[in-house]
Amino acid sequence: MNKIYNFNVSGGFDISDKFEEVLSCTGEVYAFKLPDGRSVKLSVALEVESKNGRSFKYIISEAEMSKLGFECLDYTDSSFEEVILC
Repeated sequence: MNKIYNFNVSGGFDISDKFEEVLSCTGEVYAFKLPDGRSVKLSVALEVESKNGRSFKYIISEAEMSKLGFECLDYTDSSFEEVILC
């Protein structure tokens, strides 16, 4: 039987003001449009240590995560929040 774990990730980026905010239907910034039209969104990855402990591989696909035993990835929130500096 598998155990269920929730995860929380918090952090920030300095993002170029040349990028256009992409808003969700609730008004949250969930992505940015680059000047060339491509979209950039947050995603979850797993960092897997090599056997010798000297390097890491980043797993980004749900299929690869499943092979490791991390299944049913579910996002409940993925958004950017602008920080207003005084």
